[in-house]
Amino acid sequence: MEFSTLIFEPHVDLKLPPVPVPFIDVVFSEIQKIDLVDPLSTSAPLPFAISSLIQSEVVSGRLLTRGDDVKETFELSLDIKEAFSYLPGDSVGIFAQNSLEEVDQLLKCLGLHDQKNSPIEIVVKSGVKKKLPLYLPPVSTPKIVLESVLEIRGVMKKGFLRSLAEYTADSKEKRRLLELSSQEGAAEYNKYFLQQGWTLSDVLTELRSCVPPLPLLLEQLPRLLPRAYSIASAPSSGENKINIVFNLVVTPRGKPGVCSSWLKNKCENFDDLSKKFEKMGIEDSSTNFSSKTIPLFFRKPSNFRIPSPMDAPLILIGPGTGVAPFVGFIEHISLQEKNISDGLKDTILVYFGCRYRNRDHIYKEEMEDFVSRKFISEYRVCHSRDRLQESDPKYVQDLLYVDKENVCDLITRGAFVFVCGDATNMAKDVQAILVKILHECSDMTADGAEQLISQLEKNGKFVKDVWRCLDETIRLYVDRFDF
Repeated sequence: MEFSTLIFEPHVDLKLPPVPVPFIDVVFSEIQKIDLVDPLSTSAPLPFAISSLIQSEVVSGRLLTRGDDVKETFELSLDIKEAFSYLPGDSVGIFAQNSLEEVDQLLKCLGLHDQKNSPIEIVVKSGVKKKLPLYLPPVSTPKIVLESVLEIRGVMKKGFLRSLAEYTADSKEKRRLLELSSQEGAAEYNKYFLQQGWTLSDVLTELRSCVPPLPLLLEQLPRLLPRAYSIASAPSSGENKINIVFNLVVTPRGKPGVCSSWLKNKCENFDDLSKKFEKMGIEDSSTNFSSKTIPLFFRKPSNFRIPSPMDAPLILIGPGTGVAPFVGFIEHISLQEKNISDGLKDTILVYFGCRYRNRDHIYKEEMEDFVSRKFISEYRVCHSRDRLQESDPKYVQDLLYVDKENVCDLITRGAFVFVCGDATNMAKDVQAILVKILHECSDMTADGAEQLISQLEKNGKFVKDVWRCLDETIRLYVDRFDF
């Protein structure tokens, strides 16, 4: 294959990074049965947490989309066990597990498949002053470590590739790893690891003579980080539930995303259990099934929240799953109707975009119900691949431009503008069109319009909750938090 093809002659000297000094040992315990603790119960901090870890349970799960040529989008309703104060627009961090199939493949490549459930002790090498990372459990098994502790799809650093070469028997395969870790091989490294997203499993499957020890993985692979998801519901009295919405994402190499595929299985497992209980004539399936459990915590809130007091117009822009927090916004408004300023409900605009009218128009019924109950004044929708006419708006920024006079009027009257979704294209295009609208529909210059948007952002009146997907779908909130 192309990946294993050498690009330099063997006599060419390479500028290599130093081999990282090993500092971790793994000792297989002679005791066959050891009480293993939850791998998440270490003293490692929860990133941006304002709560402890909660073992939530799936209450319901449903597929929101249908048909081909659209992303699979799911909604999960989770029981968080006890009341916790949050508001729509807040987010939770979810700890997923790596794919069992991928973990099993990796165990085979490491020669540990027969020992995958054997107890191990993770210790610092004798004579080394370093400490174990806080997220590593002192006692575990190879399977648990690879499944729940390490980011096995983490971007492979050059130092890691350099170390792998030391455990590669075939001279050609060793040379290839040295090339990829060298200064001369920078373009090749960028191509395979940064652009195509090759992972440790890919490398070990391709270069079969490379058999690294488990301690090297513990040293070089990062922690399996929680994934952040916006809450798509409003807190209501008597119910300790939250909803989250997610797309099943596929990597450039065709692998399903770590967290999204894990959550999808939770949906499917719940659905299978529900059908079994229904056939048995059992209505309440409250028995504790580990397949229903999702570890999560509440994250520090940002300013992506409904303004309080609610005394200004709202413009809510969220294509695709970006609409999820706005469902919570409007639901919250409907529950707090008495506290809404007179006339505010007449100036709540929602802009949504999807590909098709009948395949991926998520929350269509809910939004239309809010409109009929007059909690939304305008619900504007575009379908990028299902337009009736070529001149119809294609994206949310096109809808905004069609409504430019009204949008300009609302912004100059003090409206709050919320944008949720993709940071790479959508958010930038929306901001650019708002600048254009203010320039064209008022006496502002282009520079003045741009300065106004920047000032509104500083004042918390232009608020973005946007993310981009990296590698295998870690969603980084680029305007909220970065891991």
